[in-house]
Amino acid sequence: MAEEEKMSEVTKVIFAFVGVMLIGFFIVGTSGETEQQQQDNAGLMHYSNLSRMSTIKCPKAIKKHLNASIHTTFQIIDTRTDRQSYFTVDYSKTKVFEKATCTINQFGVLTDLSIDGKTIVSK
Repeated sequence: MAEEEKMSEVTKVIFAFVGVMLIGFFIVGTSGETEQQQQDNAGLMHYSNLSRMSTIKCPKAIKKHLNASIHTTFQIIDTRTDRQSYFTVDYSKTKVFEKATCTINQFGVLTDLSIDGKTIVSK
């Protein structure tokens, strides 16, 4: 009789464990991202892409215009953005210029480039 009671206790624990697992799977399965969360994530990804594109395209454009060495590095001193349609980067003084400003639009196109106050590109 004691073994039967032990077995029933073990069976109860197994059923409880299975029950908790089923409830957990149900909760995880029914809790997806809301539309607002999806929009926020998309906005963050777009902002991240604008930032990444500006750090790639702007130095290339500056180096191309100034015939600077590929190994020239630029120090970013400021960035401005509306997180949707543009990303502007200001670069500090280097050996080849005093200040440069570069803007990338939402499509990854360089729209403005100014070096030492002279507008090089303006679209």
